[in-house]
Amino acid sequence: MPEVNEYGQPVGDLVAWSPRRRPEPVTLPGAYVVVEPLAVAHAPALHAALCGPGDRPLWTYRPTEPPRDVGEMAALIEVHLAAADLVTFALVPRGERAEGIASYMRIDPATGQVEIAGVLFSRRLQRTRAATEAIHLTMRYAFDDLGYRRFEWKCDSLNEPSRRAARRLGFRYEGRFRQHMVTKSRNRDTDWFSVTDGEWRQVRAAHEAWLDPDNFDATGRQHRSLSSLTAPLFADRAPADDAVVRRRGPLAWIGTSHQAAKGAVMSDQSAEDPLEPVLDPGLPHRRSEHGGMPPRSDEEYELAAERDRVAAGLADYVPQEVPPATDPVEEDDS
Repeated sequence: MPEVNEYGQPVGDLVAWSPRRRPEPVTLPGAYVVVEPLAVAHAPALHAALCGPGDRPLWTYRPTEPPRDVGEMAALIEVHLAAADLVTFALVPRGERAEGIASYMRIDPATGQVEIAGVLFSRRLQRTRAATEAIHLTMRYAFDDLGYRRFEWKCDSLNEPSRRAARRLGFRYEGRFRQHMVTKSRNRDTDWFSVTDGEWRQVRAAHEAWLDPDNFDATGRQHRSLSSLTAPLFADRAPADDAVVRRRGPLAWIGTSHQAAKGAVMSDQSAEDPLEPVLDPGLPHRRSEHGGMPPRSDEEYELAAERDRVAAGLADYVPQEVPPATDPVEEDDS
């Protein structure tokens, strides 16, 4: 709780803190995936996994278009490797070739914060245990090995799958930076999410419980969804903290959030979250109601947000049906 200084002003808590080490391109082995340093040698596998004829939607929210051949993919990898502010990994499911990439950026060892960014899963990797575990491993390295205080997730505010994935993974919504970027000649408003070191213990426990092999039956169907395990972590918030759901009349809303689970739903053919397993029984009604598509307007966005909160048991008002958008968003951008 903030203290009051000798001038009557509230000030932040005192913390015992010293700068931490910078993340390094280390190998992070998991049960289902290995997160390993990106290398030019990954170019053929990544081009095959991410740049097929139907994969252009995966690149909608990225600053570049998909590489046209292995040579262009190798060049893109070299750009990542040369960037001093990035530490980029290849995501390699056990027994397979590279199927995705993710980077640390906004690395600040002095204050102990880092962002996971540029997350891109192939269609085969989407909605698998390996996809969820890959993000978990990057979080575990930052918090447990490096002792960081804050782990960030950011995405285009229109990238509904990425917003849901953040919530499913246990990230808290912090707000929207309006007109934050211009990407491919289009405006981008950016939504910010985070997990702090004080929250990590519970978030980590939820991840580990979901990833436990005993959470899945012989056919691969999960017994409990990760969103059901992380939803209780948000129960202590004031209404304005995460989704603002104060209604003044049928369509008047305050706030800009939405979420009830992102690591939550992105399928091969619809704009669902690339982290939620295909057989997750916890979210099919939300997918069927608006197809996983981003709502067209702020008003529709807030209505969809509240519907997700109702489905997650975090609110009791069921809003009117929201018309689906028509443009798919199939890429996990942060």
